[in-house]
Amino acid sequence: MKKEQLFILITFSIIIQSCLSYYSIDDYTNVPKIDAHIHYNYANPVLLQQAEKDNFRLITVNVETKTNPHIDQQESIAVEFMDSYKDAFAFLSTFGSNSWSSDNWVDLTIQRISNSVKKGASGVKIWKTFGMQLVDGDSNYVFISDQQLSPVFNHMAINNIPLLAHIGEPKNCWLPLDEMTTGNDRNYFAEHPEYHMFLHPEMPSYEQIIDSRDQILETHNNLKVVGAHFGSVEWNLEELADRLDKYSNFAVDMAARIGHMHYHSDNDYEKTRQFFIKYHDRILYGTDMGMNSESAKSGERFHEQWFNDWRYLATDEEFESVLINKQVKGLKLPTRVIDDIYFNNSVAWYPKIGF
Repeated sequence: MKKEQLFILITFSIIIQSCLSYYSIDDYTNVPKIDAHIHYNYANPVLLQQAEKDNFRLITVNVETKTNPHIDQQESIAVEFMDSYKDAFAFLSTFGSNSWSSDNWVDLTIQRISNSVKKGASGVKIWKTFGMQLVDGDSNYVFISDQQLSPVFNHMAINNIPLLAHIGEPKNCWLPLDEMTTGNDRNYFAEHPEYHMFLHPEMPSYEQIIDSRDQILETHNNLKVVGAHFGSVEWNLEELADRLDKYSNFAVDMAARIGHMHYHSDNDYEKTRQFFIKYHDRILYGTDMGMNSESAKSGERFHEQWFNDWRYLATDEEFESVLINKQVKGLKLPTRVIDDIYFNNSVAWYPKIGF
C-alpha cells in the first residue's frame, strides 16, 4: 500500500471514530430501553414500578410449561397490566399442544391467536415442546417444521403477527455439565435433567432441531421470526451470522444468553464487538427473567441484571462475570447500536407493541 493510500485510510478511520458517540454508565437511566423477553406472571405492579425507575418498557412472554400458570391465566394478567400501563407494557401470546392429535387443532390454534391479538398481543411464542417433548401417535418427535403448523404460520404471516421461536437449547445442553461454557447453563441443566440432552441420547439431536427451525425461515420467508436466546446458535458467532445473512426475516433476542457473549468476548473481544455492530438491527435486548408470587423482591433482581448488562454493552468497564467466572471487559458499543438493541429493534420486529 502506498503511503498516500495509507494516510487516507488512517485519516478516514480517525474521522469515522470521531463521529461515533458512546453512552456512559451514568446514561443508564436516561436512555429508553425495552426488555423484550420476561415472564411476568404475578398480578402485582412492583416490577413495573422498578422498570419505570430504570427507564424500561417490558414485553412479557406467555409460555406453556409445567411450572407457569395456565396460558389463559398468563394472558389475563398480561392484558390487565397492558390496560393499566399502555405505554410501558406489552405481551406475546402462545398456544398449547395438548390436543395436537385432534382434527381441529389447527382451527382452534388460529382462533386462539386471533383472539389474543384482539386483546393486544404483539406476537406469539412457540416453545421447545416442538422438537424436544411433543410426540405423535407413532411416538415420533414433532418438529416445528411439521406440516400441521404450516397453516398457523401462514395465518401469522398474512396478518403480520411475529413469531418468537424458542426452538432447541444452547449447545451446552448436549455436553456434560463440566464441559459447559457458562455457569447459568450448568446450573439450569443440573436442576432440569429432563432437558439435559447429554443424558438423553435417544432424543433428537441439536442439528435436527435447529435444521427444523431453519426450514421454517426458508419456507415461510414472509413470517417475521425472532429466535429466542440468540436463536439457540449462541455457541458460534459465525454460524449465527450465516443465518442472519441468509434469512432476512430472522432476528434474535439475547434472553438468558449474555453469559455466552461474555465467553466470546473473553476469547475474541473485537470479533464479538464487531458482531454486535454489524447486526445492530437484528438483535433485541431481553433477559428471560421471571416475576411470580414467590419473588416479591424481583424488582431489585431485575435492576441488578439490567444495570450489569448495560455496563457490558455500553461501556468498556472491566468487571467480574459470575456467568463465566472471569474478568470481562465491556463492549462499548456506539450509541446507534445501543439504541437499536435496547429499543428500536423491538419496535421494528414487534410493530404492534405501540411503544
